[in-house]
Amino acid sequence: MEESGLRSVQKSLLFTLVLTGTALLAGCSNKKSESKPQTPIVTDLRQQPASEPAISAAQRLKLSTPAAGAAVTAEVTFKVSEILGRTFLYGSDLQYSAINDEELSLTLQSLAVGHVPATFRVVGNKLQLVADQSINFESDINHPERLLHEFSIIATTADTLTINIERASPTLVTVLGASTTAPARTSWVRSVQYVAQGNYLMFESSIEGPDGSIGEFMESLFPRETLVPNVYSPLLADPGLEPAAQRFRFLSFGPVFMNVPDVGRVQTATANRYLLNPSRPIEWYVTANVPDDYLDQIRTGLEGWNRYSQAMWARDMIHFAGRLPVDVKIGDPRFNVINWDNVAAAGAAYESSASDPTTGIQSHSLIYLPLAWVNIGKAYWASGQFSERQERAPEVLKAALARRSHLGRKLAVACLNEGMNHISFAARENPEEFAKSLLKGVLFHEVGHALGLAHNFKGSLSYDPTNPQNFSTSIMDYNQYNIEKDAYESVASANGPLLEYDRQILSVLYNNGNDIRSSDKVLPVCEDGEADSRAGGVDPLCLRYDSGANPVEQLEKTLKLILDDSSSIGRTKSLGAALRALEGELPHPSGVTTLSDTAQSIDGLLLAMRGTLSFYFTAGAQSLSYMARANVTNLYLYRPGTLLPGFVEADMRRSILSSLQTTLSFESLPANVLAAVTDVKTAADAWIRQTPALQTVPADQRDAVVTALLGVFDRLNDQASKGATGILPNLRARVLSTIVRVKTAQFFMSQESGVSLDYENEALRLLETALTTPAAAQSRLTTERLIAAASLKSFQDTQAGQEARARVVTVVTAELAAASNARVREEMRALLKAL
Repeated sequence: MEESGLRSVQKSLLFTLVLTGTALLAGCSNKKSESKPQTPIVTDLRQQPASEPAISAAQRLKLSTPAAGAAVTAEVTFKVSEILGRTFLYGSDLQYSAINDEELSLTLQSLAVGHVPATFRVVGNKLQLVADQSINFESDINHPERLLHEFSIIATTADTLTINIERASPTLVTVLGASTTAPARTSWVRSVQYVAQGNYLMFESSIEGPDGSIGEFMESLFPRETLVPNVYSPLLADPGLEPAAQRFRFLSFGPVFMNVPDVGRVQTATANRYLLNPSRPIEWYVTANVPDDYLDQIRTGLEGWNRYSQAMWARDMIHFAGRLPVDVKIGDPRFNVINWDNVAAAGAAYESSASDPTTGIQSHSLIYLPLAWVNIGKAYWASGQFSERQERAPEVLKAALARRSHLGRKLAVACLNEGMNHISFAARENPEEFAKSLLKGVLFHEVGHALGLAHNFKGSLSYDPTNPQNFSTSIMDYNQYNIEKDAYESVASANGPLLEYDRQILSVLYNNGNDIRSSDKVLPVCEDGEADSRAGGVDPLCLRYDSGANPVEQLEKTLKLILDDSSSIGRTKSLGAALRALEGELPHPSGVTTLSDTAQSIDGLLLAMRGTLSFYFTAGAQSLSYMARANVTNLYLYRPGTLLPGFVEADMRRSILSSLQTTLSFESLPANVLAAVTDVKTAADAWIRQTPALQTVPADQRDAVVTALLGVFDRLNDQASKGATGILPNLRARVLSTIVRVKTAQFFMSQESGVSLDYENEALRLLETALTTPAAAQSRLTTERLIAAASLKSFQDTQAGQEARARVVTVVTAELAAASNARVREEMRALLKAL
């Protein structure tokens, strides 16, 4: 290799990296800083003329391509005076991995694991990089350190030392799900890069966990002052210390111990946000594999946030810079990236960010966006249902994240936005426009997290489906598609309404609250922790994916859509009307010339009808299943102060109980829905008789052919009501799984007008009915009863629960004794074991 400060070692598998630094720029910019240059941490040992310009890392790094899969080792020479006694930020990002569910083949990737303060020290012939863990401990002296890296020193001078970078940090093994006591099987380095503008040292590393799972990471290291100014006052995401945090929900790295002026050393949290450069918007990129068809929607989804910055400062705060340059890798802390994935099955899009934990200043964000998520609406209506892979994918991802951590902290994924819950009839009417509009909506939401906004699941409480102008106050709610599409003027536009909660919180994050007037309304707000918490009771208005000012009324209206053909909710028609409208999807009869084409058209109609039934009963956030499960929280005690003016607690509880009883009573499709099915069948009969295909059949056989073709209509009720794929068993099972006793949130109990209201007994009655009625014994799947049994088991430390269990056991034991075949006998034994 030619003389360039690099030399070949051991053929092509090893290389030496000796680089030159230059001026730093505070922040994430690639452009040359006008500020005072900082001393480079990496030095070039060659003698250079004083007038020689700085040479970029790309020019200096000249590698022989190693054999496929081979590891590389980098020699890096540091200036000792610039690394000792100086605080760095060590960061790691999961690029790609083999972390997956074997059955679903869902991988976890593109996660900003985060930054931690770190320092260097020399111990013997080792250079250690040590995490400063003082943020994890209250004591100002007791904060045991964590070793991030230990590099072998291979050469020294009076001013420098040279190290080998040859393996990943051993701390990354916990990201693969391994315990802290289970070492990696092996690790290696794939590339090393030094960027003088900011003193970024980055190396791609891989680690194989004890179970063989492989994770590919981008590890980064740079002086803390590259990102954080010397003097900076963080915004605290702590309602006890920051009044704004009582009114708004800021995204945060998590609790840390730090010294707060006038308070002392306390555990608190800092709000994540970018340190904006007034002359340069935050740049975003998308990976190169994104189809051209979606680039415009990505741009408008990102740049939709400029409507707020234009209102504040008459300038843009976000710029879509297009496809990621080929020489930039996922996890480079200077780049905000949307990682597009052309996969067939994926249940969620998600965002993660990396920030300095004691200031909240953010370096970058990663958004994982799978094509399958965008196309989920098309896939649903093509098959009339969600596949098992689509159904299970979100839970698989949640479970994968729950088992993983880094340096004692859970992986900081701000959001798992589930595509299934956004399913809409719009996906049938115009699949391409739906996909693009949905893509914009999810990006708008995820970039809100990148800007520092946590969820606000009460944004939808301002929504009136009868008045589209009365919109949600926040894109940070999980808004249903019918709401979220109105966040933009059109599918091709980045413009749209200024949502009031988002306008206010952005002003606090980026403009010192200067845009909030004293007359501005304080808006209702809640985030994930409040939605999931059962400590001290529940908040019945803090619900994901609900749509409307009153979630209880929304459930009633959802039931009414099924039971009353004249009802509607905004753009959504009743189930009966939606079924009858499907008649129009049959092609013109004159073009149907063969019986095969006739049967195919009828099958397509039945597929659409099944999909429509599922949409109303079980599929997505607008379904009866979702709304009923979300509102089960009303059976519990409410946390003080959660109800807004105008809500009557007693009425809410009675309404929910009645709705749950109705929902769990569906043993077959309601009469009005069956009437709609009959109407569609009648229309299909008339359509078949008009086709040239039927004219090819002898006249005396035509009635029989028509009857055979229409037989599928007669089986539709059974397909919805019975079997493993039945819509109604699925509905009941999902609702039953949520009726559980939670020790931190007791069921409501009181006396009103001399009548005892004991919702624990009412919950037990719902479960016992599901397990013991003749209908349960005859038509309900054992799996459904197993779910009810698991819910019943949560009541076993109560007397009422024990008595209910005893009654159920008696019924099931009798069923076991009367079993007429081995399958039923084993099912009853399994049910008794579950009880």
